[in-house]
Amino acid sequence: MSKNAQILLDNLIEQEFQSNDNYSSISDYFEFFSASQILKNQGLSDDEIDNGIVGKGWDGDCDSSYLFLNNLLITPDVVEHISAPKDSILEMIIIQSKKTNSFGEDAVMKWKTISGNLLDLSKTTTDFKARYNADVLEAFTTFRDTYTRLITSRVKLKFRFYYATLASDLHPNVVQQAEELKDTIKRLFPNAVVEVTFVDSDTLFDMYNAMIENRV
Repeated sequence: MSKNAQILLDNLIEQEFQSNDNYSSISDYFEFFSASQILKNQGLSDDEIDNGIVGKGWDGDCDSSYLFLNNLLITPDVVEHISAPKDSILEMIIIQSKKTNSFGEDAVMKWKTISGNLLDLSKTTTDFKARYNADVLEAFTTFRDTYTRLITSRVKLKFRFYYATLASDLHPNVVQQAEELKDTIKRLFPNAVVEVTFVDSDTLFDMYNAMIENRV
């Protein structure tokens, strides 16, 4: 159904964009649309999804970023007093959304670079003020501060990267870049779970039509 899914999804996004006054371009709306589908089962409001959109240029191809502790959204204002039971799960989700018909290597390569820069605790995020925008730096700082504060709770780390497009095919070179991204993060956090998911037109269309699941 890939070609049909591309056509149907393109029309769906166009119709929803036309009925929504909050976005100046369809590319901006696609960032919200794809994030809302990927995070459908997290129970976030539209405002919470919008607040996680950090793709405003100088973003390292991180269009959206969200941090969850045991499936609860973590925002910068709660980090100072955060606590968690032992063996909790701290999960960082990063989404790249491109309204194109292909997956490119460049996005994953930029993920490798930003991960090496901002997830390396021997470096400070302020070192990269000239390279990444303030929202991106805040997102990674929130992760670093949260993880540091919860270190005695032996939290388990999970990084989930989603690359969403209207594509129907995935080139092996892009898959290899994803494996290198996993290796980059595993060198920094050896015990972390790292997942890279390519959300194509079929997957995104299925997400749109799927019922919301109850998360435990």
